[in-house]
Amino acid sequence: MGNEIVDINQLLQVTQNTAMNVNGLSQQMGVVSNKLVSIDKRVSSLETNFETFKNNEILNSSQRRNIPRAVKARVSHLLKIKWSKGKPTKECESDYFKYYKGFIARLYSDAKNYAKMADDYRDTKQVDYEGVMEYIESWKPSSGVEEHKRYLDRMHRTVRAVA
Repeated sequence: MGNEIVDINQLLQVTQNTAMNVNGLSQQMGVVSNKLVSIDKRVSSLETNFETFKNNEILNSSQRRNIPRAVKARVSHLLKIKWSKGKPTKECESDYFKYYKGFIARLYSDAKNYAKMADDYRDTKQVDYEGVMEYIESWKPSSGVEEHKRYLDRMHRTVRAVA
């Protein structure tokens, strides 16, 4: 019976040590869990900050060059202006001088109003770039090409009459 008391005392000691170890592990798990929650919150905050940054980032230099090129190409296509060495060809000069700047101005104005292009196209946000380019590449004056030409003709006559 004496051995049984020692065995019971040893068993109680082992049980008590195990309970202390489990309690210590439980506390450590709580600390780790709290740290993970804190890390998760920080990662979420970083993700939000990154999305905000990404959504506010303006165009890179290549994109800034592409917008006026696309505008020029679209207006040239609509007015059927052909270019040679950076100048309109002789057969296209008349339409170029009469309408080109007016169409360019209208396209920029429309892109600002309908395609999220910034007032200064260079300040357009990256997230809006594709939409702006698609708008430019498919743009036509809302009144139609010929009607917009007539409108510009009337405006030129009005300016000359006032001057």
